[in-house]
Amino acid sequence: MRVLVLAIATLTVAMAACMGGNDGPSEDEAAISQAVVAVADAQNADDVEAFLALVTDNYIIDTFSPPPARDQLRQQGLTAAGEPPVEFSDIENFTVSDEAATVEGWQRMAKGASRVEISLIREGDAWLLDGWKTLKIDTPDGATEVGVETVDNLYRFPSDENTFPAGDLALQVANIGAQEHNLFLVKLPEGVSVEEAYDVADPADVGAEYSGLFGSVQPRSAATWLLEGLEPGRYGYFCWVWDPRQGAVHALLGMAGEFTVE
Repeated sequence: MRVLVLAIATLTVAMAACMGGNDGPSEDEAAISQAVVAVADAQNADDVEAFLALVTDNYIIDTFSPPPARDQLRQQGLTAAGEPPVEFSDIENFTVSDEAATVEGWQRMAKGASRVEISLIREGDAWLLDGWKTLKIDTPDGATEVGVETVDNLYRFPSDENTFPAGDLALQVANIGAQEHNLFLVKLPEGVSVEEAYDVADPADVGAEYSGLFGSVQPRSAATWLLEGLEPGRYGYFCWVWDPRQGAVHALLGMAGEFTVE
């Protein structure tokens, strides 16, 4: 099962709303936003050549697990079967110098949402996406807060809790291990396990559906993974980061589980 780990992207960006200010965005801010939009359009259209022209090798390393070479990416494509489109909104907090920039925004896939910081570099007259990271934020009002530790090939929930109320769920993640970890969430139909859901090219093949996909949290870092509007049911979660020591993704090494929403 080949799954694309998070790529920072956007389908819709309202420029004036995102940049703010009575005078509108600066020339650099507008160009940076356009670069993010273009990467989004390329990724969601599975346009590999357009994507590669807009990103650095470092961005590819941050986005895919395991990171492919450019020629390999041309062969395998950008998205996996069944993967929902990525949306990016509320672009703000620009920091721009002559050669580099950062910007923040909200990234969403299905019911998953996270605050991210995107880094870019200037190459000639163009801005190229150079990397990203998931940020830690306060738990939003009305959301249920759950602390999660990631280490080795495990997710550690408090007291092995596995039942949560319907609605919004804020996973406050602390990566205390030596490797990065991400989270893929699928809603499971009756009689289907999380192992069966990730052991196919598309979870829909066994009646499951993606409910949230989150980018990696780096070792010794913290981040927030939000799940918005979860409905009652069974949910399976797993990590799809490649472990070079074991030669397998973390899910196949035991980093997977289930919880129930009531």
